[in-house]
Amino acid sequence: MNHKVQTVLHTSIKPGRCHESRRQTRRHHFRRTTLAVMALLLFCLCLGGCIRTFDCSGYIQGMLDATYKGECDDYAAATHSEVSDIMQDYNDFIAHETDIFLHFCGLTADDVIPEDLTQQLTGDLQDIYRQVRYTVNEADRDGNVTVDIEPLDLYNSVYEEFSEFNEAFRERNNNYEFEEFSDEEFTREYLEPLLTILEEHKDHLTFREPITVTVKVAPDEDGRYTISNEEVTQLYNTIINYTIDSI
Repeated sequence: MNHKVQTVLHTSIKPGRCHESRRQTRRHHFRRTTLAVMALLLFCLCLGGCIRTFDCSGYIQGMLDATYKGECDDYAAATHSEVSDIMQDYNDFIAHETDIFLHFCGLTADDVIPEDLTQQLTGDLQDIYRQVRYTVNEADRDGNVTVDIEPLDLYNSVYEEFSEFNEAFRERNNNYEFEEFSDEEFTREYLEPLLTILEEHKDHLTFREPITVTVKVAPDEDGRYTISNEEVTQLYNTIINYTIDSI
């Protein structure tokens, strides 16, 4: 019994044994720590590689090309969507822009607008929007993408001529020149000259000074890469300037 106690005490206080045990413990701990750090680094590298494999710049380029030019293939591939669905979004966007322009002309849903003139305006805007100017730059490691934009100043470029025509048309209307016109005939008499003015500007569009917009492409809660609605609005309101300077 005493021998066992003596052995235990002797073993517990033996300097060499105690030092060796600590060295082994440290070495073991070091190996575990090193493996943990390496595993964390490997995870981060894999995660970073996964992020970089998604083409953030290509996503923004595809989105803008689909929206303004009707070039839908790349954006459909980036979002795993059907090309027909992206094309429908493009058509909806152009229809919305057509409504905006008609409202700019002073027309509303209550006016009887000839269908052929609506289609003509839609075609004009498609031709014009294909000429918008933006350059999508390479994304950084965090998915931030800068877009250099020269805002299309369509509304300001036609505003003065539209105003002059509108004033003359109002005077003709006050003189009862259109008294015998139907609602559709009246709208046609008013809208056709405005579309002529618009078409005269198609080949020499006006653009404002360049503006750089930065957006962040990141996965949403479903893991799909996207940008915020606020950033989409910022891009759209920069590419097309909807503000009239003289008002």
